[in-house]
Amino acid sequence: MAYTDQDIDSAVAAGAIDAGAAAALRAHVQEMNVRPTGGEENFRLVSGFNDIFVAIAAIIMLVAVWWIGNSLQSNAHDYSGPAQDEMLGYGRYKALGAIFCAITAWMLAEYFARIRRMALPSIVLLVALVLGSFIGVSFYLLDLDYTQFGLMRIWFADDPSSPDYARKVVQLNAQTVRESGVYALTALITALMAALFWRRMKVPIAIAATTGMAALALVFGVFYFTGSTKYSGGGELLLFLVVGITIFAYAMWWDISDTDRKTQRSDIAFWLHMLAAPMIAHALFGLIGVSEGEKMSSLAGLIVLGLYAFFAAVAIAVDRRALLVSALAYVLIALTALFRHFGVIEQGVAVTALIIGSALLLLSAFWGPIRRVILRFLPTAITNRLPAAS
Repeated sequence: MAYTDQDIDSAVAAGAIDAGAAAALRAHVQEMNVRPTGGEENFRLVSGFNDIFVAIAAIIMLVAVWWIGNSLQSNAHDYSGPAQDEMLGYGRYKALGAIFCAITAWMLAEYFARIRRMALPSIVLLVALVLGSFIGVSFYLLDLDYTQFGLMRIWFADDPSSPDYARKVVQLNAQTVRESGVYALTALITALMAALFWRRMKVPIAIAATTGMAALALVFGVFYFTGSTKYSGGGELLLFLVVGITIFAYAMWWDISDTDRKTQRSDIAFWLHMLAAPMIAHALFGLIGVSEGEKMSSLAGLIVLGLYAFFAAVAIAVDRRALLVSALAYVLIALTALFRHFGVIEQGVAVTALIIGSALLLLSAFWGPIRRVILRFLPTAITNRLPAAS
C-alpha cells in the first residue's frame, strides 16, 4: 500500500510518528527513487497471472487457427500422400495456416497489446505474427517461383554413379540460390510487418524482431547475389559476426539514450542485446572451431575461455547479461574438451557444469562491486554513457 505526503502529515499530527521520523522516511524514499537502477537489468514481462492466462489462451487459439488453415489446404488440394507435397500449387495452399495465424495474432494484439498493454501476451502475439508471416509468405513465393520456372522441387541429388548426377547437382545448386532470394524477400516483408506492429502497438520486442528480420534479409541477400549454396562456413560466420556486432552497437545506442533504465528504450535495448549476443557468440566460437567437439584442441579451448572472460567484462561494463548467457554452451564444450585432454573424462561434464554454475552465481552476487572496479579502468567519456554503478 502506498502512502502519500498527506498520510504522513496526518500520522505526525495524530502522534503516530514524530516529525523527525517522518523527515527520515521522506529522505529514504527520495534516495530510493534516485538510486541507480543498474545491476538488476529489469524489464517488464509479467504484471500478473492474468498475463500468463491470456498468453496460454492465445497460444491455444493461434495453434487452432493454423491447424484449421492446414486442413483447408488439404481439402482444397486433395492431399493423398507425401509425394503430393511437391506438386506445383501446393505451396500456396500450405501458406494458408501460417497466414491465418499471423492475421489472428494482429487482431488479438489490437486489444491485448495496444489497449491492455499486457507484456507477455504481446510478446507471444508478435512471435506468432513474425513466424506466420515468414512461413506463409515463403511458402507462397517458393511455390510461385517453381510455377514460374516450371520446375519440380529437388531435395537431393541421386547416387554419384548415376549418369545424370552432375545435371541434378547443378539444378540443386540453382534451386538453393533461388530459395535464398525468396527468403531474403520474405524476411524484408516480415521486417515491414514487425515495424508496423511496433508503430501501432509500441511493444519493445518489435524493434528487435524488425532488426532481426532485416539482418536475415541481408544475410540471404548476400547468399543470393554471391551464388552461395551453403549456409555455414568461414565466410558466412564472418558475415554473422559483423551483423551481430552491428546489432550490438544499435542496442548500445538505445541504452545510451536511457542510462537510468527507467523508460521503454531500456526494454528495447534489452531485446536487441538478446538478439545480438547469440549471433556474436555463435559466429566467433564457430570460427575458433568449438563446433568440432571432440576434435577441438586445447589451445582452442583456452581461447574460448579467454573470450568468455572478455565477454564477461563487456557484459558487466554495459550492465547486460545476454552475452554471458549466449556463450554458455560454447564454454561448456570448451571446458569439457580441456578436461578430456587432461584425462578427466568420466565426470568432465559434471565438473564443468559445477565450475560454470559456481562462477555465474558468484558473479551475480558480486556484480555491483566487480562493475565498480571495471568502470574505474574505462575512460570518463565511456562511463558517462553507461548506467551508474550500484
